[in-house]
Amino acid sequence: RHTHPQAQRGTAPRAAGRAGGLTRVIRLLARLRRREDERVAALHATGVLKGGSREDLDAAAMRAADVFHAGFAVISAIDKDQEFILGQSKQLAGPLTKDGTDMIVIPRSDAVCDHVVARGEPLVVEDAERDPRFAENPTIKLWNARFYAGVPLRTADGMVLGALCILGAEPRPLDDREIEILGAMAADVVAIITGDEVEAVVPKP
Repeated sequence: RHTHPQAQRGTAPRAAGRAGGLTRVIRLLARLRRREDERVAALHATGVLKGGSREDLDAAAMRAADVFHAGFAVISAIDKDQEFILGQSKQLAGPLTKDGTDMIVIPRSDAVCDHVVARGEPLVVEDAERDPRFAENPTIKLWNARFYAGVPLRTADGMVLGALCILGAEPRPLDDREIEILGAMAADVVAIITGDEVEAVVPKP
């Protein structure tokens, strides 16, 4: 059976288009992978996972909880496969690291703050019980939290290392001005982590 020449001419461009689209996707994924590797390397380069800044980061978390009258606040770092709680305003449940740093460690797949890192933008969850993304989240349930607001910990060269988050047992909103204030506090946290002053740039969620 012979294929009509017109059909052959139509099939070739479609095949080429599919191949070109696949190539673009592969290149995009490769760029994203390199960027993520750079982000994780930047986190490790700060040395913050060794726990040396714990006292200052706990104090920063306490300030955030006080300013926003939140149930508690945490400062998180997102590593390749895990979330580390670098600072917290009060004692919280969760498995601890076994290297003497005594940080709560959470699988990255259960980390609400990973959404902040992935987007590079603030995230406000007024009521987790009504949000299908987080209603069954193990960490939210463990900490008995319904409200969550997190802003990126962004370095001077644009790497988002983690998030500064406030949480509470009752649903609540957070307005643009409050998000800006939380962003300014996040810039102070980055200065503690990296030793560099950074300008707070907080896009709207």
